[in-house]
Amino acid sequence: MDNRSVPPRTRFWGGLCYVSVLILLPACVQARKDDFVNFHLNQGLVLLTLASLCGAISQLPYCGESGLTLTLLADALSLVGLVQALRGYKTPLPLVSRITKNFHPFG
Repeated sequence: MDNRSVPPRTRFWGGLCYVSVLILLPACVQARKDDFVNFHLNQGLVLLTLASLCGAISQLPYCGESGLTLTLLADALSLVGLVQALRGYKTPLPLVSRITKNFHPFG
């Protein structure tokens, strides 16, 4: 899909999918039926879940630095997804795309 064919409003909804709990906004509006937004909803949900799990791991004894490092990785992937969505691209994120192939609740 050419990025010029994605309307700005759809790009906005796709970008919100990567901003933590704001994923609830595009999940609850009519835009979620759009293929572009649906793609980013699935990736954003997987990233939110991974970041939450990594945050929980960082609270365990002797796992603090490892959990924080993994959380930072999840945040970096969210930033890449946000930029790609706002640019109008459907770029599969590394590691996340493997999970979304098997788990896509919004699809």
